[in-house]
Amino acid sequence: MAAQRKKKPRERGRKSGGTTRATGSGKAVAGMLPNPNGKTPRVPLLSEQGEHIKSPAAEDEAKRAYARWLLGKQEQAKRQASGDSANVLRVVQDYLAYCKTNNRISTFNKRGEYLFDFCYGLPARFWDYDIGRKTPKATEADKIHNGYGRKRVGELIPMDVQEWLDPSWAKGTRRIAAQGLKRALNYAVAMGRIERNPIRGFKVGTEGKRVTYFTDKMEEKLVEYGFPAFNLAVKVCIRTGARYGSEFAKLTARHVEETAKGMVWKFSPEEAKTHKPRTIFVANEIAEIVRPLMKKYPSGPLFRNARGKPWTIDALRRAFFRLKDRLVAHGITLDNDACMYSCRHTFAKRTLGGYWTGKSCTIEQLAGLMGNTRQVCWDHYSKWCEAYTDPLWEAINGSKGG
Repeated sequence: MAAQRKKKPRERGRKSGGTTRATGSGKAVAGMLPNPNGKTPRVPLLSEQGEHIKSPAAEDEAKRAYARWLLGKQEQAKRQASGDSANVLRVVQDYLAYCKTNNRISTFNKRGEYLFDFCYGLPARFWDYDIGRKTPKATEADKIHNGYGRKRVGELIPMDVQEWLDPSWAKGTRRIAAQGLKRALNYAVAMGRIERNPIRGFKVGTEGKRVTYFTDKMEEKLVEYGFPAFNLAVKVCIRTGARYGSEFAKLTARHVEETAKGMVWKFSPEEAKTHKPRTIFVANEIAEIVRPLMKKYPSGPLFRNARGKPWTIDALRRAFFRLKDRLVAHGITLDNDACMYSCRHTFAKRTLGGYWTGKSCTIEQLAGLMGNTRQVCWDHYSKWCEAYTDPLWEAINGSKGG
């Protein structure tokens, strides 16, 4: 009796064939590319809209999809090559070490908080300000995202930064956070650790910059409901245009110089925000206030609060917002963006209009008084200067606004 042949079990699943041969590289089964690593699952061919191409008849579209996939792999290889073997965390730590030595401690702290968030995916409260590394207290439950610190710099793409920036942050906060990351990567390029900044060209933006100023009536209300020590701070910052944190609060007797034409305050490049020599020309009324303070405080900051403690940037900021709340309680509302820095904008507004002298000044003169570049002053304050806006009206109407 002849032996019975065993029936081959029926195979389930997709039959052989049905390939899309349009790609010209191996088999792309039903719109699927062979995995580059030779393992399943396969890599799908996607349309420009991100949809999976499943029709074997769509040969032209499959060709374009395959070309896009190849181009993406090439770009990824370029990014990886440009980043060498350095990971993001190492680059950030190098930059923060430099920042701690060469910048103000407030700058180091602020940039460190955002960069710590970026690398570890943890809130800034877990950052060790002394060593600039993660504290052991955090757990996985504390994470707000996975963090990008382990990525190679060459693998970092602008979309990583875009996804990191918290939509709940204010526009100015998002700008500062992205700017800190760009500076860390630029520093790595300058030091030769990486060849190029992978997020170069990422638009940081200028949102959130405040250009509010105080009118005479606003200033009167600030003085009416403020305390004497803080009122003096507001007065000096408005009249001199000094930056309230890095100049007003840091002023000591050694910064003061008497000249034949009046008093000036001089800060070295290491002390100045712009890292360039900074000279503040002081009005006579403010000089009369400063001279007695120099005798009272021959060392240490000249301007102090009601308890005799030197003003700090945070103390001035908090004092302003407490005053702002008191004004609201009395039915007086300032602009939403009004802050301590508005004193500096007020100086610019009044100086351009000749408020104290009866003679307006140019943008170039204002730049010299404020320690800014001409371009910065133009971007912020040119709209307040009739010397620049009147010619525009004249070009349209033939006369100054007539």
